[in-house]
Amino acid sequence: MNYFIFDLDNTLFNIKNNIITNNVSEKLLESLKKKGQIILFSNAKYSYCNYWLDVLNIKKYFSVIVSSDFIKGFKPNPLIYQQINNLLGINEKDTIYFFDDIKINLSTAKEHLKKKWITICITNNDIHNKNIDFYFKNINNSLEYIIKVL
Repeated sequence: MNYFIFDLDNTLFNIKNNIITNNVSEKLLESLKKKGQIILFSNAKYSYCNYWLDVLNIKKYFSVIVSSDFIKGFKPNPLIYQQINNLLGINEKDTIYFFDDIKINLSTAKEHLKKKWITICITNNDIHNKNIDFYFKNINNSLEYIIKVL
């Protein structure tokens, strides 16, 4: 099975001057959902995650919301990524695509779970890290690519 694990802020959407920008396309999430399970994995509390998924009108695409108050920890703690694997029942045959805007979150997942997690950084920063598999300027470009290659 494919698992698509997303951070929230600055990954699925941005806020600039109190305006939501670069928010994820519902059409792309719909296509992605046909290819696997979509998970939200945030350092924020559940109420914050729930609020923004409602505001963005994308909650229906997410099968699980994993928040800091649920797992009692924060990225980039290496144990958190293993907890996610256990929580979701991920096994050796599964493929995990992890989308985040913070490089240390991505590189920690890659270092501790080896090749099990494919890491995708959403950033405008051109400084790359060898432990991150892909870089995209915005979430929709990354989803278009992933959907095309699957």
